Amino acid sequence: VEGYADDTFKPNQNITRAEAAKLIALWLNPEVTDSDCDDTSFSDVACSQWYGKYTSTLKALEIVEGYADGSYEPGNYITRAEALKMLIYAKVLQDTDFSDMTNPFSDVSMSDWFYETVMIGYKLAIVEGYEDDTFRPTNNVTRAEFIKMFVETLLT
Repeated sequence: VEGYADDTFKPNQNITRAEAAKLIALWLNPEVTDSDCDDTSFSDVACSQWYGKYTSTLKALEIVEGYADGSYEPGNYITRAEALKMLIYAKVLQDTDFSDMTNPFSDVSMSDWFYETVMIGYKLAIVEGYEDDTFRPTNNVTRAEFIKMFVETLLT
């Protein structure tokens, strides 16, 4: 995990989709190179951009899909649901059985695209909810929160 040029980590700053992709891609393959990049991966990602090889690698591994319009939106902040999905797919935990669980979150329903991801993440103790029984799947993730999720995934 790298900080910034001013030797700070900025734990309370939101993490972008590009930054999350870099961390996960390097975890899976510390030797990711520019030759691993495919300019056709996403309409808004070029191999010449610092994150190109990372997002391209994750798409090739089917860890990220991007949006319906073919974009990745690398500069957007990543949400709790998006970050959790990336981590669960990176660790190949997506087939974890959670049928014995009752959904503890009032803001996560079976019809949500992230339902299975959240249930698996909760079952494996990668994530927790909030005191008001919510998960807040669309909240942005701070750098500190992402690292906690990342470490919990590694320990699973």
